Amino acid sequence: MQWSDDHSVLIPELDEQHKGLLEAAQELRTAVLTGESKNRVEFLAGRMATRLAAHFRYEEGLMRGSRYSAMDWHERQHQTARAKLARLWDAVRGRGAESILGTLEELADWSHDHVTVADRMLAAHVRNNERERIA
Repeated sequence: MQWSDDHSVLIPELDEQHKGLLEAAQELRTAVLTGESKNRVEFLAGRMATRLAAHFRYEEGLMRGSRYSAMDWHERQHQTARAKLARLWDAVRGRGAESILGTLEELADWSHDHVTVADRMLAAHVRNNERERIA
């Protein structure tokens, strides 16, 4: 769950958001592994959830603004992540470190797949849309 240039979608705003989400997930993971307080773990999970919600709103705004033809498909992927996030909240609220770490791993796997396929497709569309608008 570390950012690298391999994660880039070549849109700086999206890359910064993705980087921030990875950092938030890593901070939560570290807090769980080091046995930080339940309040701290809940705070970090809440911060990650807030960032993820803002990121999805941003992406969905890009899709609407550029009339992205794969918007429904992309939004369904966001719904999948929201369901995984709900499971994370359940884990944070009472199922223990192992459950939290397992759910974080699921989110990390989903995120990697989403960024490297869906978000790159969206980013290419947005860049092409911008080029057409300027031309």
